[in-house]
Amino acid sequence: MIVQRLNLGMTKGDTAAISSAIAEAIRENPKAIGDYRAGKGGALNFLVGQVMKKTRGKADPEELNRMLIEALEAREA
Repeated sequence: MIVQRLNLGMTKGDTAAISSAIAEAIRENPKAIGDYRAGKGGALNFLVGQVMKKTRGKADPEELNRMLIEALEAREA
């Protein structure tokens, strides 16, 4: 199948790749983290976009949102 041959499929279940991209996005965007903590919803969308860019759009959006929120909450604790 072309999708598999060209590695265009989603990384659903590949939590290591998504976690790595999330960690990079958090480290590279401290202003967005501050905005998220201040309650600005757009900051979360920005960070999702940054992770999607790092995964070349392959991350499952639902899984990505869940993992990103967990990572942000863990940083606040």
